[in-house]
Amino acid sequence: MLLGRLRSTSAISRRSFARIARRAFHRPVACTSASTAAAAAAAAAAAAAAAAAAAVQHGAPASAESGRRRVTDDYSLGAELGSGHFATVRRGVCLRTGKEVAVKIVPKTMQTAESIRHECTVLQRVSIHKRVASLEALYETDEHFYIVMEYVSGGELFDHLCEHGAYSEREAATLISELAGAIAICHAQGVAHADIKPENLLLTHDGHVKLVDFGLSCQYVNNERRTAFGCALGASGTAAYWAPEVWGSGSPGLTNDMWALGVLTYMLLTASHPFDDEGQ
Repeated sequence: MLLGRLRSTSAISRRSFARIARRAFHRPVACTSASTAAAAAAAAAAAAAAAAAAAVQHGAPASAESGRRRVTDDYSLGAELGSGHFATVRRGVCLRTGKEVAVKIVPKTMQTAESIRHECTVLQRVSIHKRVASLEALYETDEHFYIVMEYVSGGELFDHLCEHGAYSEREAATLISELAGAIAICHAQGVAHADIKPENLLLTHDGHVKLVDFGLSCQYVNNERRTAFGCALGASGTAAYWAPEVWGSGSPGLTNDMWALGVLTYMLLTASHPFDDEGQ
């Protein structure tokens, strides 16, 4: 029997759902191996070079702020779309084409240049899949990074679940299939998203899903983690979506993305979270 898409949930269960799903638990994870650190440094240099060469059409000199092209030279910035621990996202419009975009504004006190360029390089690789929101441009000032992304108009999947309740089995299967395809293209390139949850899934105007926020993503080679800039900042994703083995290591990897996909499947079908805020 198909579950009704608009099946109501009680106010208590919705509050519990919001409390559990929105609470992020972070554990510091450090790369202690010299070889791993060297590999991460090499990857960071490669990422920086790639990002500098492919910051779409908006290059930025690495010298003083006055020598850089600013985001406001090319985009008008509008209302805030959302905010999190590391960044704020604002709506934008390309001054040349009129195209709507989302601009992720990251203070330099929150993330390093290496982590931002890692995120952008990953996005350039994996957004070949239509269910990953694409990168438009990268800007930098003395105080902020500005990541210009594809604008996805339907809002967060989390908010949709809170407002409308569970999806039908057929509809949930469609969304899970789309997300699984995005995860597959990431894993084929050795990339773990490491923070898959409804807040990082945006809906298009016609109800399809887009995966966003690769700020905590990690690069793996032969199942060994080589880059983890987000983890180096003491961030390991959201504990409510951790696989059991992550509770020991605090280090989400490729398999954790699949566990999170299972958690998300449950949430789509029930509009509730399968575990409490201790992951039990």
